[in-house]
Amino acid sequence: MHYSQRLAILLMSVALWQSAATAGTAAMSKPEQQQLLEQMGLGQATSVSYRNETKAAITADAFFARITKGASFNIEKTADAKTVTLTLQAAAAPPPKRKLNRGDPLPPLTLTRVDGIPLDSKALAGKYTVLSFFFSTCAPCIQEVPELNALAQAHRDINLLAITHDPASEARQFIRTTGITWPVAADARSFMEAAGIRAFPTLMLLDPQGRIIDINQGYTPPGKGAGRMEAWLRRHVPGKKT
Repeated sequence: MHYSQRLAILLMSVALWQSAATAGTAAMSKPEQQQLLEQMGLGQATSVSYRNETKAAITADAFFARITKGASFNIEKTADAKTVTLTLQAAAAPPPKRKLNRGDPLPPLTLTRVDGIPLDSKALAGKYTVLSFFFSTCAPCIQEVPELNALAQAHRDINLLAITHDPASEARQFIRTTGITWPVAADARSFMEAAGIRAFPTLMLLDPQGRIIDINQGYTPPGKGAGRMEAWLRRHVPGKKT
């Protein structure tokens, strides 16, 4: 008996392998494909098939080339998760009209973490803050989790918050499958639109007064820019420079 796990549709995504594509080496290797399946909680599947937007069968290479360039997808799997079908989804939503720039204040924030703790702008005041915007079927968002966790381990004096437009149930599943250690706030579509978030993943650095210091979009795979987040943070936060 199959069930369908409907996941969020992409607003607009920055490609995981954007840097590699520029160099002409965009294809993911088979081990990288398997690693991504494991990070999605599908590593135990014995049969994985891939389909395009019209549900025609495509190769694994074609599927991963699409999702690493921002395509969203659905997951269908058997109850024992041994047989999996991954189907590409069409129709990205139009990007939000607003765009924030460096020096702008963050829009008023009123969210709830998936553990039930309410959050507002006052809760972030007084410290530097890094916001990570993601959604659960964004391949680059999944791939960057280890580096997010390393950042959290190294900088306990900074506020960290991951924000998604996914419902809380999908955000909790993302936490379980990826092991992200950041606090996560879900159901945040209105706030993300107010903040002008139109690419995933996006990192936003705020000063202690809640003003935007910098916005960093996209993800560089390990081996093609390891330590990118750490270098970015040290570049912009006083006292963090090497």
